Amino acid sequence: MSTNNSSIESTESPAKAGNPLGVLLIVCFAIFFAVLNASAIGVVLPEMAVDLDVGFNDLGWVMTGFLLVYGVAIPFYGRLADIHGARMLFLLAWRSSRWAHFWRL
Repeated sequence: MSTNNSSIESTESPAKAGNPLGVLLIVCFAIFFAVLNASAIGVVLPEMAVDLDVGFNDLGWVMTGFLLVYGVAIPFYGRLADIHGARMLFLLAWRSSRWAHFWRL
């Protein structure tokens, strides 16, 4: 029993397929900043310990809480990307971070 695969055609045009190298670079860029964001709290912990006059054992909870919230938010943002599109969500996050950076200045 053979099937006729000639009737199955891709509905996506080559122009909308995207550049695989560009997609790879954007994903690498996003992963780099995700890891940078998760590790940034570890850099600030010693200064927080001095400013708040607490021990490092107590500040371990700060790191745990941050990473817990960060990890719980990932499926939520994945669902938003499924609903609204990953590109729109990525651009919204990038614009928000740029706005927050310039607002801080």
